[in-house]
Amino acid sequence: MASEKELKKLQAEMTKLIEKAESKASNLKVRTSADRKKIIDNANKAKAKASEVLEAIKTKDIKDPDLQKAVVDLKKAKDNLAKFIKN
Repeated sequence: MASEKELKKLQAEMTKLIEKAESKASNLKVRTSADRKKIIDNANKAKAKASEVLEAIKTKDIKDPDLQKAVVDLKKAKDNLAKFIKN
């Protein structure tokens, strides 16, 4: 399933981005600590949701719309986290 493969790829990318964001967040003075925490927390939540969806795929307990929504949500979180890292 192409979406499953895409979701796994996005999850791996999020892991790397979260590590970069946490490193950058500790050095940032511009944003408040609450803003930094919110960005990283949201990224971790999206990554965790991806894990849940991937587990549901293994047990065949998922519908295609659920998978598509997980992919879309993870892409949004990845894009937001990448923007945070670039700033």
